[in-house]
Amino acid sequence: MKRLCDYKKYKIYKIYREERVSAKNMKQPKFQEMVQDMKDGKINKIIVYKSDRLTRSIQDLEFICNLLGETNCSLESICEELNMETSTGIFFMRMTTIKKGQLPYT
Repeated sequence: MKRLCDYKKYKIYKIYREERVSAKNMKQPKFQEMVQDMKDGKINKIIVYKSDRLTRSIQDLEFICNLLGETNCSLESICEELNMETSTGIFFMRMTTIKKGQLPYT
């Protein structure tokens, strides 16, 4: 991820790394720190290795997508072709995160 930032000339504000913690919910301390930094305007882009490292919950993803919009932040994934700056990218992210049983009609 650091090489991607170097290549794209992104300035790294902080690295938020949860050690041995699942992405099953948003209760992780570093995730909450990142959310606060987004709200405070300290960051404008989140780089993840893979989207499922950020969240595996459709409800949490909806929160994240809304927060990205509210804070003028974007999300970029190393392993996936994601552009969360467009409605198509947000739709794709939502669709690829949904797992069987998470929708009311499944």
